[in-house]
This record gives sequence, C-alpha cells and structure tokens, in this order.
Amino acid sequence: MSELTSIKEILKRLEKLLLGFNYECHFQFELIIECTDITLARKKINSTYKLLNQNTEELQLISYQDFKFEVNDCLSYRGERGSGVELLQKQEEQFHQEISALWNLIEQQFSPAATDIFIHPEIHVWIYWGFYFLIASKDQNKIYLFEGLASD
Repeated sequence: MSELTSIKEILKRLEKLLLGFNYECHFQFELIIECTDITLARKKINSTYKLLNQNTEELQLISYQDFKFEVNDCLSYRGERGSGVELLQKQEEQFHQEISALWNLIEQQFSPAATDIFIHPEIHVWIYWGFYFLIASKDQNKIYLFEGLASD
C-alpha cells in the first residue's frame, strides 16, 4: 500500500472521529502535478477548481514546523457552544494515535529537508477552520495539495 493511500485512510478516520453536532471535517490529499514547478501547479488547481480570481495571489512559503503547527491547531479545534465535537477519552486517545501516524507517514513521504510547503489561498468555503497547502517534494519531483476544512 502506498503512503499516499495510507495518508488518505488516516484522514478518512479523522473525518469520522471529528464528526460532531453541526460540525464536520473534510480532507483532501492529492497529487497535483509531476514536477516541482509551482506556477504549473497553480494553473492546474485554478483550472480544476475554476479559481479565476486567484491567478495573481502570491503563495506564502512556510517552514515545516509552521505547517505542522497549523494543521494540528485546526485539528485540535473542538467547536463552540452549540456546535462542535466532544470526544470520549477513548476517542481522544484514538485521535492522538491517528495524528501521530499521519505525521509519521507525511515525514517519511516528504522529508522536511527536501520539501517546500506553500500556503495556498482558499479553494472551498469553510466556517470553523480551513487550511490549503501545496507540498512540493524535491525528492519525488511532485506537488501535492493538502486541504482540510471544518464546516456545518
């Protein structure tokens, strides 16, 4: 089984765990292009998602640590009064195991020393939180889109 398939399976389990009252999460981890040309990747994303207004918005390069912090910060959000997620102790333990497994796979697949991470402008509308990253792997000569969002 490929690491990309394993990453997607973990994300599906996280979606299921983070289903709450008037609250749900969705993730996408997809290969965008088989090269590290960020301009070509942007063109493909803009074409695929019909994002005509994003052609001139700049992408922000961030550190691997900031990338990991942003994703973990979003995943840790439990909602507000009247909507959100309440995990039982066993579910919380499973959540932390899944997050650990996710980062182990991502770091195996995308070496921090040979990967550039870019914040991409919003693709889909979200209510609670959202993140959009382009992961440019120099080792694999590929760019991936990692998207997560929580909405009602």
